Amino acid sequence: MIGTATLVFLGCLGVCKGLGQPGDHMGVVLSFGLAVFIAVQITCNNSGSHVNPAVTVMSLFFKKLNFPMAAVYILGQLIGAVIGYGLLKAVNPSNLLHANGFEEYGVCTTVPHPEISAARALLAEFLFTSILLLVVCSAWDPRNSHFESLSLKFGFTVFSLAYAGAAYSGCSMNPARSFGPAIWNQTWKDHWVYWVGPILAGLVWGFTYTRFFCPKLSPLTEDHKQLKKGEMEMNVS
Repeated sequence: MIGTATLVFLGCLGVCKGLGQPGDHMGVVLSFGLAVFIAVQITCNNSGSHVNPAVTVMSLFFKKLNFPMAAVYILGQLIGAVIGYGLLKAVNPSNLLHANGFEEYGVCTTVPHPEISAARALLAEFLFTSILLLVVCSAWDPRNSHFESLSLKFGFTVFSLAYAGAAYSGCSMNPARSFGPAIWNQTWKDHWVYWVGPILAGLVWGFTYTRFFCPKLSPLTEDHKQLKKGEMEMNVS
């Protein structure tokens, strides 16, 4: 909840940039990348940095969560997104949140580009989220024991994806991030895209990675573990 609230609040503040001034493209995507960095960092030791329902769905395949706990996490993320956008509205005059190009949908609300159909936006969200989730898969892979700078890696990943794809669908990659602004602004134009695309990516890559790319420990690794265990026993004795 706290992580997603932080993500939405700080990321969407970057869209505002300043009172009555919409943020430039580089500033917006950088603010979301840094917001992810902060959100992941402050929640990594408590909830495993779950600030995205797509990541939570994928975690079921890695057996990091069971279904009831995953449902609780997703509910918390949605509530956090609503709180985060509420904080944005609390610190900004309401008239400015619907000005300078945001008159129709409200600031930070994700809708596809007018030239992009809902089907293309769905494909874009699926592809962008897939790349993000593959980075998560590599971090969760049992062969990867190095979790240093994980928040920095995710922050740079989101920055890169948002820089390349924001113009198409907003590059949400996160149903909760889109849900918060939609609730407050009552904007539901093609909102389903931001659920189906990321969640489908979570299902596809959760199954695919754990089934085909995440093998069990090799005999060599097992032998190495036994060797280390023997060394520890010798040191104790």
